[in-house]
Amino acid sequence: MPFSLQPAGSPWAWAGAYAQQPSLANGTLAFVSGGDVRLARSPYSSSFPVTSGLGNELHPSLSPSASLLAYSATYSGERDLYLLPLSATSPPAGAAPPLRLTYGLHVSAVLSWSSPTSLLLTARSSSPARPGTTCYELSLPAAPEAHAEVEPLPLARCVEATPESPASGCRYFVRHTQGSQTYGYVGGTAPFLSLSCAASPLAPSLTRDYPGTSRSPHLYPFAGRAADVVLYLSDQREPGDPKPGYTNVWALLLSADNTEDSRVRITSTLCNELSISDLSVDQTSGDIVVRRGPDLHLISREEVLRVIGDPSTSDPPVSLLLRPSSPSDFSQLLPREIPAALSHVTSLDALSSSSPSSPLTSVLSLFFNATHAVSVKTDPSSPTAEVVLTLSHLRSGAESVLYPPSPGSTASGGLGSPVPGGAVTNGLQVAWSDTDGRVVVLDVAAGTLRRVETWAREFGELRFDGRYLLATFESRANGFSQIGIADATADPIAFNVATSPVGNSEAPVLLRGPSSSVSTVAFLSDRDVVSEVSSPWGSRAPNPHFKRRSRLFFIDVQPRDSKDYVRELGDEEPPPEDEEPGEEVPIDFGPPPTPPSSYSAFAASAYAAEQVPALDFSSLLSQTTDLTHLSFLTSNESPPGTSTLSLLDLSSYEITPVVEVLTCDVSSDRSQLICLLPPAAPPAADEILVLENTAAGMSLAGAKLASLDFTLPVNPKLEFMQMFGDGWRMLRDYFYDPEMHGVDWPAMFEKYLPYLSRVSVREELDDLFEHMSAELSALHVFVYGGEYRSPFTDARELRGHSIGSLCVDSSWNEEAGGYEINNMFETNPHFPTVDDQFRTNPLSPSFLKRSGQVGAEAGDVIVAIDNVDARSMPDLGFGLKGKTGSSVKVELLRGSSGERDSVVTKVISFAACDDIKYAAWEWRTRQQAQVLAAEAGLEGGIGYVHMRSMSGASAEDQFVRGYFEDVDKIGFVVDVRDNRGGSIDSWLLDVFSKKAWMWWQSRNANITNGGLGHDQRGAFMGSVVVLTNEHTASDGEGFSRGMKTLGLAKLVGTRTWGGGIWLSSDNRLVDGGLGASAPEVGTYNDEWGWGLGIENMGVEPDVVVDNDVKEEFGGRDRQLEKAIEVLRDMVLEKGEIQPNRPPGVKKVVDNIQQYHAQREAGFDSRFGVGTHLSSYNALHDSNMRHFFENSTVQAHLYRSGQIDKAGRVIDLDRNASKLHIIEKEFQNAERAEESRQKEEGEMRRRVQLKRNQALQKARREEKLIRMKEDRKIRQEIVLATREAQGLLVPSPSMGGKKKGTKKKAIAAA
Repeated sequence: MPFSLQPAGSPWAWAGAYAQQPSLANGTLAFVSGGDVRLARSPYSSSFPVTSGLGNELHPSLSPSASLLAYSATYSGERDLYLLPLSATSPPAGAAPPLRLTYGLHVSAVLSWSSPTSLLLTARSSSPARPGTTCYELSLPAAPEAHAEVEPLPLARCVEATPESPASGCRYFVRHTQGSQTYGYVGGTAPFLSLSCAASPLAPSLTRDYPGTSRSPHLYPFAGRAADVVLYLSDQREPGDPKPGYTNVWALLLSADNTEDSRVRITSTLCNELSISDLSVDQTSGDIVVRRGPDLHLISREEVLRVIGDPSTSDPPVSLLLRPSSPSDFSQLLPREIPAALSHVTSLDALSSSSPSSPLTSVLSLFFNATHAVSVKTDPSSPTAEVVLTLSHLRSGAESVLYPPSPGSTASGGLGSPVPGGAVTNGLQVAWSDTDGRVVVLDVAAGTLRRVETWAREFGELRFDGRYLLATFESRANGFSQIGIADATADPIAFNVATSPVGNSEAPVLLRGPSSSVSTVAFLSDRDVVSEVSSPWGSRAPNPHFKRRSRLFFIDVQPRDSKDYVRELGDEEPPPEDEEPGEEVPIDFGPPPTPPSSYSAFAASAYAAEQVPALDFSSLLSQTTDLTHLSFLTSNESPPGTSTLSLLDLSSYEITPVVEVLTCDVSSDRSQLICLLPPAAPPAADEILVLENTAAGMSLAGAKLASLDFTLPVNPKLEFMQMFGDGWRMLRDYFYDPEMHGVDWPAMFEKYLPYLSRVSVREELDDLFEHMSAELSALHVFVYGGEYRSPFTDARELRGHSIGSLCVDSSWNEEAGGYEINNMFETNPHFPTVDDQFRTNPLSPSFLKRSGQVGAEAGDVIVAIDNVDARSMPDLGFGLKGKTGSSVKVELLRGSSGERDSVVTKVISFAACDDIKYAAWEWRTRQQAQVLAAEAGLEGGIGYVHMRSMSGASAEDQFVRGYFEDVDKIGFVVDVRDNRGGSIDSWLLDVFSKKAWMWWQSRNANITNGGLGHDQRGAFMGSVVVLTNEHTASDGEGFSRGMKTLGLAKLVGTRTWGGGIWLSSDNRLVDGGLGASAPEVGTYNDEWGWGLGIENMGVEPDVVVDNDVKEEFGGRDRQLEKAIEVLRDMVLEKGEIQPNRPPGVKKVVDNIQQYHAQREAGFDSRFGVGTHLSSYNALHDSNMRHFFENSTVQAHLYRSGQIDKAGRVIDLDRNASKLHIIEKEFQNAERAEESRQKEEGEMRRRVQLKRNQALQKARREEKLIRMKEDRKIRQEIVLATREAQGLLVPSPSMGGKKKGTKKKAIAAA
């Protein structure tokens, strides 16, 4: 029996190479496996590595003759392009060291060879189009020390491209890509094939009619066919296919006029198989290689032509499975020891100082008691890496599973995925919360698991304090954090809400007296809010801002006269030390709150500790074991991320700082505090401070240092197995839909598990995760992070190899012997600094003028850097290696004068240069928007702001900088193209939802001259257009959907990315990376349902317009042009946005008088309510006869029409019509008189006007006569003077001057 180091079926059993990224040329196959590039020659039975560097090597591409190999690698810490000559021997090997071709270009991928001496690649773009990735063509240098010419293809946002076809002269390319892993994707960044021909100014699409994915185009050598044939990968389905999303090889046959003739599917991958990921075509033989999972398959030219020639055939092409033997030393799989570091510490616990064991554990566990520890860990016997609770002996190491009997999801009775760091213990019980929102308590002795009754929607920190389980959770009512306290000995266990939802309450600590009963609940609360903004009036419409500040609050549990109560101020006598603690008195929470009040009497009894000032508390930790002090943390402004550990004397309320820390925690038995020290703090950054939890022990003098001077053993193969199971389990437990979108998730584990044995590096595990997570058909699923091979372990060594930047677009000028500057990337001059960082080009005039130097301009040539001639540099970045942040001398050949000059400037990083390039595009687009607005007739200009992302303070700052500058304009363009997402959409929607309803005016200020304007400070009253494109992602899409749904704007552009399920990326694996980020928060509303119509599809704009890639490369922006056009139409439709002011100023006193008149008209002096008196007329009252016999009164009654000449009373009702006629006659007479007066006034005005006109005419004529007379006198004086001096005086018959007259006159004189 042959000797074997490993038993059969062990995780070490080698099942073959995990092949990726194949390249086939001239009978030679290159692929990536085990982190190296390997080569195999026909018949591809064995492969050999041709690279073995420590860098990460990807994207191999063989030249047509297979004599050269191009690939990307991170040998210098950044991904650049390398060229390796190959020998003709078998096995193949490198014929010389690899030649580095790029310096700081940040290569994304090597695509293919466009000729024997040039190749295509994708890298960071420096074109006038939006920053991003684009395609380049690199011409190989004639000699190693020569300069490689790198020119961008004139195709904006190109991510894949073929060489130009010899038959048609056209190039086939792809312009989109997206990093989220999903099947069946139809969102905005779904890639499609397009065509670029030199004779056409535009680049039309070819496969955009299919909404799914079409990518990886390759020209196919189809002999005898005049038109092109292009092979590509697509997830397009045919009738009868069971499920969308599985990728196959397709053939696109074109006609002679470069239009589509037909499409033929070459392969047939079904839903129970793996999708095809990679494709390569041998341009010599016509054979193709595809990758499915870790395997490569060879399809001969004959089989390809057979399927193309008979598209109706049901027989798929016969493929040859390539599994070349891959001998290796398996260095990536050797067990290794990793030095422990603070970054590995995720939980802390300690035993009392009397314990003989180390005060720290090296696993994720908690000390259960003095002899045992309880751990939440992955069960090594579970294939799906299920979580179990174990109990281990500290001395012997013996370990047993406490719970559950059968590991699995919470639905199957298992633990599911506990929240990281959420397990706590009190020595009798263990409690934790999980991703399903449960809080459970395990009684260790009884082995029973009980769920805590709660109504919280999300739990924060859990704490055990004796028998009580303390928790913080979000209130259902308003999202404020509240405190819950549960008696873990009760049955059932239920949380009592201990605080009111009037603010955030957190960090509860139970304070006890000598009898061990709880006397007081201490906690922090920010309910006493103090705004730093006193008024919304001012620039940028300041909103109330509440600085983080909390106060210490108490709730008395026991009466004040109880011996268990905390000593009050003035009590000098400590409790007797020999007093025996009595039986613990349970906390009485009182009756639950009754409607309409939502606050219990217990919560309402909280009061603030007035003697303790409001501080920037970060946490309360614990009462000291001697019952005299309370420990707490406060956040420091500097250095950021640090806190100060302090003690509060519970009798005098005096605060004593102890030490500056990163964080602190309390041991399970409350006897010690364990603190992580900041890097700058003594004694060392890899040691942990352990303090006794007493007033005397809380000092550095008595502290112990727990050293991390040990290593963590890692078996890579076992680690890959655990990470694969963890990644699968956490997707199951974190994904927002428990039904997993209808996917049989256990079946997916079984489907991909067999390929795990072939994984040897993290990149291959990533590939496996990408395939598995794509089955969920959800976006926001990303695979990144973790431990990858790096040539550097020291940051200083990495800095020495990093490439700096002068942030100019340059090209080699052979005549001048240097790098000619083509573009300086001009940014907004009004914002030289952004977020406290300079955002200016280090060679620009605005940057160098501060030091009295003359900046560079386009056309200048860089001929030397730090006295190193540019001719000796294969690339401009070569001269800037290791100089990021340093000052350099740059020698320039001035293009305007041809003189040689030098300047000293600072080298910046490529990340800073990328920021400058992006800012230059923003500034150029803003200026272009203003020009287009002026051409469209939008007087006064429009507002424009571009939002790079919706993430954090930088995004808020960017919006404020662009919005308030143009808040008074009639139109606004919010550009969220390429927005990376974030979480500030609700704030932006609030800003645009504000509408003014009241305007102001004073004697000298109103809305027309820049006065106070309206009451809604910062409200935009004009029309709004939101610009979107395929890279508008996540929260950028939420903002766009909200603006459209709320009727606040119209959307212009293209369909967005399609991320409608949000995430938090907290399902990390053991190496710190993500197996696959889980979309955790679903979104919905009544109109769109789940995903808001965004998920996997994107937001469809109101007006669809796309930029042509050729035009965009040249700087044209059709989307912006259309946005201005739509905005103009909206402005015209909306009309004037300012209100019409009332004609004239209505005095306030007039309003008051009108108000009083209305009140008097309705005045009623009747007595009682509802009393109706009979009508009364004094003229008919006989008792009043003597009063009306007075002649003066009768005369008045006659004049007022109440009696006639005979003294008879006139009946007004009966004579109403007569009175009406009389009244009308009076009115007509008044109108006639008014009309007569107007006519007379108009007549007088006209007469006066004619008089004025006649007077003005006479004055003009008189003035003209005087001018003529003055002119005649001046002419006579001039003639007399000339005659006196003997000058020739022209006669009137000469008709003017002639040439030479003046000279003759002077000669005669």
